[in-house]
Amino acid sequence: MWKVGFSEVDVTPPLDLELWGYAGRISFVSRGVHDPLKAHALALSLEGNIFVLVSVDIGAVPFRVVRNVRERLRDMYGLPEENVMIAATHTHSGPAVTPLRRAGEAVDENYVSVFERKIFTAAKEAIENLSNGTIYYSKGVAENLSFDRRRKSEPADKEVIVLSFFKNDKAIGFVVNFPCHPVCLGEDNLLVSADYPQYLYATLKKVYGENTGVLFLTGACGDIDPVWRGRGYRYAERMGRAIAGEVIKIVETSREEVSEELKATKDIIELDTGQLPDLSELIKERDRLIDEISRLRREFAVVTSIKEALELHSREAFLSWTLDAIKAVEKGYKSSKYLLEIHVAKIGDLYLVGLSGETFAEIGVKIKDACGGKAVVVSYANGDIGYLPTDEAIREGGYEVENAFKYYKEYPYPPKESWEKKILETVSELVSRLK
Repeated sequence: MWKVGFSEVDVTPPLDLELWGYAGRISFVSRGVHDPLKAHALALSLEGNIFVLVSVDIGAVPFRVVRNVRERLRDMYGLPEENVMIAATHTHSGPAVTPLRRAGEAVDENYVSVFERKIFTAAKEAIENLSNGTIYYSKGVAENLSFDRRRKSEPADKEVIVLSFFKNDKAIGFVVNFPCHPVCLGEDNLLVSADYPQYLYATLKKVYGENTGVLFLTGACGDIDPVWRGRGYRYAERMGRAIAGEVIKIVETSREEVSEELKATKDIIELDTGQLPDLSELIKERDRLIDEISRLRREFAVVTSIKEALELHSREAFLSWTLDAIKAVEKGYKSSKYLLEIHVAKIGDLYLVGLSGETFAEIGVKIKDACGGKAVVVSYANGDIGYLPTDEAIREGGYEVENAFKYYKEYPYPPKESWEKKILETVSELVSRLK
């Protein structure tokens, strides 16, 4: 019989830490807390085999934190690494725990230490709360909430997937998966917030009880934004409630029981990156950026608008990247290899697929197809190496391909065609292991 346990632990940062995710903020320092950030944990157990899933209201969970939490859970409970998945919801209104150049660059290591400890505590409490339960699967569609930001069109994926957990016919918790960036709150928001997922949590707790566990897993949304991007709390509330409405509808009308099977596996693959520009190009770009930054600083000695902030901070970020790229090329490191973790858990006949990057929706759809159409794709799981674009997107170019990696301080090389194929091949191989 299934055993299920939930836990929530507050991970809200102290005031005055830098907010993460936007170069267009006039100030990066938070000015207060709109809603608390949480580590939401679920433990599943079947015949003594325990799997732990943690979703954290944060931009990205550093892999070093994931590694340390896994080690502590192994030492305390004997859990293998593949039985622990830790994902970020990817809110852009949380504190910087992974550095983005001029978009949440100052990481407070004291907070990171506390953050790590609290994630472990959430996982530990979920395990301690294990009790008999039943698991159900439901799938629906959320219309008119998201769009493909590259093509200004309908997104490739609008599915809402729910695992619901019942005890004595009473709902005790939910895992909700939807592919859309949590960016209803824009650059003008300087308050700590989980963005639209906070309203999903609140609505489900209001309907099913305050002690109901709720985990939100952000799906493959590298190219998907909310239709209300940057519109503020009112619209974040509308979006969170709308998703919650779909959750309630499908759970109450079309849930199917999940069979008793629990397995997990993972792999870390090497992705060859694209090449850095030639040294002469980088030096020319450095000089151009220095001139532009000097001009902008003359034009506005004090930044007073989001437009001015984005113009200045993006160029400062790109200059920082260019200086690092010059050093790398001078040392002969014109390309690199990134380590991407792909993590698959089989829960009944459902596959939970975690990738440590900002997965494009089209790749997410192909992963679902590779799993027989019954899969939860989780971006920002067990770290975040940046965007995982399709080969087509890499050929097309654009922000996610040409500029985004320049912000990711720890992953400063461009993506390369072949990533998509290698990811899909690895997912298929891991799924085969679990059959």
